[in-house]
Amino acid sequence: MAYLVRIQRQRAQSTTRGWQVRAYWAAPRYVSRFFAAADRGGMRGARASALEAKPEVEREAALRRRSMR
Repeated sequence: MAYLVRIQRQRAQSTTRGWQVRAYWAAPRYVSRFFAAADRGGMRGARASALEAKPEVEREAALRRRSMR
C-alpha cells in the first residue's frame, strides 16, 4: 500500500516543498519518489504528479517484496 507524504522543510538558504509517494516493502525500507512543487507548478501540481506515480511505486515495492522471499 502506497501513501502520500507532504514535505516542507525550511533551511537557512532554501526551502524544500512538495509531495512524496512511499510504499513499504520491508519495514523500515520503502520505495519513494519526490515531486517538487517548484518543478510542477505548485503544491497542487506536485500532488497530482505523486498520485499519478502511486501505482508505479506500489508495483516496484511489490517486486522488491517478492525478491526477498
